[in-house]
Amino acid sequence: MKAYISQPDIMGDRVVFVSDDDLWLLRLGEDTPVRLTVGFGVVGSPRISPDGRSVAFKGSQMGELNVSEAYVMGVSGGQARRLTYFGSQYTDVVGWSADGRLVVCSDYGRPFRSWRELFAVDPSGGEPARLPYGPAASILSTPVGTILGRNTVDLPHWKRYRGGTKGEFWIDRGNRGVFEKFFELDGNLNSPMWVGDRFYFVSDHEGIGNIYSVDAYGRDLRKHTTQDVYYVRNARSDGRMIVYQCGGELYLLDPLVGKESKLDVDVPSPMRQREPRFVDPSKFVEEYTPHPRGRISVFTVRGKPFVMGNWEGAPLQVGEPNGVRYRHAQFTADGHGLLVVSDESGEERLELYSLKDGGRRVFDHDFGIVEELKVSPKRALAALTNNRFELWLINLESGDVKLLDRSEYGVISQVDWHPSGRWLAYSFPENHEATSIRLVNVDSQKPVRVSTPTSHDFSPSFDPEGRYLYYLSTRHLDPVYDRVVFDLGFPKPVKPFLVTLKSSMQSPFNRTPTYDSETPKDADDDVDVEGIELRVEPFPMEEANYSKVVGVKGRVLLLSHPVEGAMSRWLWSTTPASNATIESYNMEELSKDVFMQGVTDFEPSMTRDALIVRVGDGYRYVRVDQKPEDKGREPGPRSGWINLSRIKVLVDPEKEWRQMLRETWRLMRENYWREDLAGVDWESIYERYAKLLDRVNTRYELSDVIREMQGEMGTSHAYEIGGDYGEQKAYPVGGLGAEFRFNGEGYEVTKLFVGDPSNEGEKSPLLGAGVNVGIGDTILSIDGKKLSRETTPNQLLLNRAGEQVVLQVKTKRGEIRSVTVTTLRNEKTLIYRSWVEANRRYVHEKSGGRVGYVHIPDMGPFGYAEFHRLYPIESAFDALIVDVRYNGGGHVSHLILEKLARRRIGYDKPRRGKPYPYPPYSVNGPIVALTNEQAGSDGDIFSHGFKLLGLGPLIGRRTWGGVVGINPRIRLVDGTFVTQPQFAFWFKDVGWGVENRGTEPTIWVENKPQDYAGGVDAQLERGIEEAVRLIEKTQRLEEPS
Repeated sequence: MKAYISQPDIMGDRVVFVSDDDLWLLRLGEDTPVRLTVGFGVVGSPRISPDGRSVAFKGSQMGELNVSEAYVMGVSGGQARRLTYFGSQYTDVVGWSADGRLVVCSDYGRPFRSWRELFAVDPSGGEPARLPYGPAASILSTPVGTILGRNTVDLPHWKRYRGGTKGEFWIDRGNRGVFEKFFELDGNLNSPMWVGDRFYFVSDHEGIGNIYSVDAYGRDLRKHTTQDVYYVRNARSDGRMIVYQCGGELYLLDPLVGKESKLDVDVPSPMRQREPRFVDPSKFVEEYTPHPRGRISVFTVRGKPFVMGNWEGAPLQVGEPNGVRYRHAQFTADGHGLLVVSDESGEERLELYSLKDGGRRVFDHDFGIVEELKVSPKRALAALTNNRFELWLINLESGDVKLLDRSEYGVISQVDWHPSGRWLAYSFPENHEATSIRLVNVDSQKPVRVSTPTSHDFSPSFDPEGRYLYYLSTRHLDPVYDRVVFDLGFPKPVKPFLVTLKSSMQSPFNRTPTYDSETPKDADDDVDVEGIELRVEPFPMEEANYSKVVGVKGRVLLLSHPVEGAMSRWLWSTTPASNATIESYNMEELSKDVFMQGVTDFEPSMTRDALIVRVGDGYRYVRVDQKPEDKGREPGPRSGWINLSRIKVLVDPEKEWRQMLRETWRLMRENYWREDLAGVDWESIYERYAKLLDRVNTRYELSDVIREMQGEMGTSHAYEIGGDYGEQKAYPVGGLGAEFRFNGEGYEVTKLFVGDPSNEGEKSPLLGAGVNVGIGDTILSIDGKKLSRETTPNQLLLNRAGEQVVLQVKTKRGEIRSVTVTTLRNEKTLIYRSWVEANRRYVHEKSGGRVGYVHIPDMGPFGYAEFHRLYPIESAFDALIVDVRYNGGGHVSHLILEKLARRRIGYDKPRRGKPYPYPPYSVNGPIVALTNEQAGSDGDIFSHGFKLLGLGPLIGRRTWGGVVGINPRIRLVDGTFVTQPQFAFWFKDVGWGVENRGTEPTIWVENKPQDYAGGVDAQLERGIEEAVRLIEKTQRLEEPS
């Protein structure tokens, strides 16, 4: 049967490949392979040993924690043995060495995930040995010497890549320990092979991946395959024949005779992952809304809307059971209809379902990607906003649509209906820095600005009695002094405001006493728009970190959040926080109270008399007229908790995968930064990759197809991340913050990682108080289990992360003692800080105390914190090195460049002590920046900006070259993030030229493999040299006497 085949390897007449997330063995001349593995999660990178007796592979567990490790088994099957315990998702199997050891690649023990090195592993067990080449992804022993591959990885998600990390080969001719560049091609190179007297590889320098070769001197380039639809990927050779994957199929190439053939393989897969299955609804809730009449709600779970009684009755699934995604489900005002966004046709369309008879009406209008949908509480109308920055009105009876407003700056959001159904309020992007509140009468269709466009005004909500419009605004600017650097910020800028909708209505915060006991009449349905900007009133309450305001009868509900650090939820966070508070403001008493604490979010009913409150993965129905009491979590009307397990979500993977591919394609078409999609025929691209779905049998194979399709744009940041891979469990490895070598008795400590020992978590647990394990001491056992060459420390620390363990230690003096330590959950931060502090000390020492050093690991919260950890101190030196090598990107480059661009113009001199520089933290001398090919995204932008601002020399290598940014707002039905390159960066000197190229250093310095072998950081050395040299040439502002 058809199958999706990938990552083949060959040895003689045997081919091993990956399909159905398992390894298969095929004998050439036959068409039915034998399955070798079962239950390893997702396997990959099979490598047959030179003697043909074993096959090594990578086994990956995909879930909350992703971990990949190396395994080995007999080539005909049998039990697999785990060889590595690195605890990293970036471990991969490379191949076999001539002496029968397995070679793997991993970021283990290095400060950055993109710094990956090679290890040799004895297949019988033992501690992996790091090879002395520095960063590398492949290695090949040839008759002319050793060929090392840097960045030689398969890049399905970025085709035609030309940036700084494009694959390249280095050669050590004669194995003398001196590497040089083998040859240059303007393409991404990977899959190194040697056949006969030539070097073979995959390159896309002519626009599509094919197999090429050069002679032993890197000359005489020849092309050997002519694939013109799909890329040649993951080519491997046994020194005679070459196998590769292309379009999910297996190909065989005899390069010596020039014969190429496709192998017809009948993979007898049971296709288990294609079988329909039920999923836990609580993990896939996308939206929820209470019914206008109460006791009923609609939950959209994994793209399927379910209308259900909150505590009784059977849930009703609306629409097609599988293969269609529904979003933005909204009850109609009479409660008898459900309006949804459906992609049944392949495009997003509005559909209205009758909850009485199941009838359906389709509104066949192209709105693009619908961002929000809101149904009128009185009339047969609905409003929606889209990714095209538009606001539309839809008549649900006639089907007529009208464009009400359009922004030039962003998505119109947070639409709310006036209780009369005649007016809409919404947050409108006025420019890049401000959103205003607007009103529009749906009959006259003339937008009116309510708030001035000088702040971020958001979350408009009408009073259900039609008297007021409430909203939130970041207008209350009461700065808070930073406790680390001299700076101020605004952590609580938000206050609620209201607008009286009638010009004759008094502000509720400025009432005139009256002796009239009659109940005031409700306001009519009209709104006096003249002078409405002058009728804005702030609530008489303190500012906070509010995100939502909702008007209910007689009160206002506000969702507030604590001020918290940004690191824990930076980038791809999927776990919802449950630390928000719903506050209630009484409009009669003008007092505020806590309505509910420890919540995630809430959604009101159309009539504003009830809410569904989300608390993590739980949902509770509450009335707004009384404060909810804690009556336990038992579902029922007494507690309000809703039992979502009543919803039975049956997923048909085959249909779901087709929907997911189509939606990924549609999102790219709608959101890619260029209207012409860079000239790519996107329609034909969809047809090309949709054909492969007939072969796809697993969720991971779908990921591969999605990535290849996204990669056709040839643009950075086209990612596919996460998703539902089923129940896979990975176990972390506890860290001791040390390096070891086996000395015959146990594992001798050869290195202890230490950053700043006064900082939390910046020293090895072996250096803890009373532990006192030093370099040269030997660990004999862990928790009573004796260590040996085959039994390594990491093996015994599997699933012991963050836990106490007992170590038996033999000191250098021969004393044997037991100590208890708590292992690290993640050694990466400690290893990083140890690397930074080592560089910092070296710079100080080598420069004679004249040059400071700062490293910035990314341009997100962590990198911002790391910069400010050392910059105030290091900026006091005569010169400064700013190191952005391996910078992972983000969005704060301009904030850091602003500080580096400060020029000292004076001093603040006290009577005693040293004068203070002005402006603070201004460097009184030259600044030198270090960058490399792994500095990307906002690391690219920082590097190029550093040059353009003339801050100093940029030393290193050309950067990654990815500067088209993303803003993923919509995830696929199984939680997958798919990103579309949306915001392209332009510079005044090179235009769009940094994308898919990178920025060139002003001084090119390569860290060669022999530099790593000798412990030399050539880029840092040159940085120190330049900084010291420039000190003498830079006019410094001397301190006043």
